[in-house]
Amino acid sequence: MKNDDEVLWPGETVEVTLTLTTLTNAVVVPSSAVQSGLAGAYVLVVRPDLRVERRLVTAGNQFGKDTIIASGIEAGEKLITSGQKDIVPGKQLKI
Repeated sequence: MKNDDEVLWPGETVEVTLTLTTLTNAVVVPSSAVQSGLAGAYVLVVRPDLRVERRLVTAGNQFGKDTIIASGIEAGEKLITSGQKDIVPGKQLKI
C-alpha cells in the first residue's frame, strides 16, 4: 500500500476491523446464558409450561456480550441469563 500523502508514519499504529466470515441464520445468545458443567456447555431453557430444562449446547465464537450457539437450541427459545445457581432443572417458574 502506498503512502503518498504521508498520512501514516513509521511506528504509528492503526485499528483495523476484518470480517472473516458472515454467518446466516445463526443462533446468538447472551454469553451470560451459557454455563459450563462436567458434560460441557449448557443453557437453562424455559419451556412453554414454565419448567426449566438444562440443555447441552455447542458454543461457537463469542463477540462482546454475545455467543453463537452452533447446536442445542433453536431460535426463539427463552433462556435464563442470571441467577442460574438458584434454579434446578424441572423447577416451575413464576413470571
